[in-house]
Amino acid sequence: MLRYKLDDLGAYQFEKLAQSLLKASISLSVESWGNRGDFGRDAYTANPLRFPDKNVISPGPFLFQVKFVEGANAAGAQPVKTLLGSVSKELAQIQKRRRSTEWEDPKCFTFITNAWIEPNTRATIRERFRAALNCKLVIVWGGDDVCDLLDALPPIYRAFPQLL
Repeated sequence: MLRYKLDDLGAYQFEKLAQSLLKASISLSVESWGNRGDFGRDAYTANPLRFPDKNVISPGPFLFQVKFVEGANAAGAQPVKTLLGSVSKELAQIQKRRRSTEWEDPKCFTFITNAWIEPNTRATIRERFRAALNCKLVIVWGGDDVCDLLDALPPIYRAFPQLL
């Protein structure tokens, strides 16, 4: 059970939450994209960042992809199939964007979801994106990771009262 009611946000608000957390915890240079015509970028920066290690400046670009799974954390929920289906769709879109030159491989790709992710599923998601992208660093944040960021950033969770 997650510490915050991430499922109560819905897809749009969860994306906005993720963007706010990224700006507050990483850098204001992280741009909020999302919605239609975002080229697969829910948040993005071409700038160097102190991410994922706050002590090391890493070169960009950084791409953050947010996927909301409806009811992922409800009692008896089985979100793995839906989550992996979303990953497959996103990988297909990346291949399509590559063919139309709407894509630049990031140096770091971060996948963020509201679903709690088992270790094997996390590894599967990481490997699928790593195999498809010319990118060495793939990070997967599940619902627990999002809750950890919320614990560290009270002003953010106060801006989304449905979390409590």
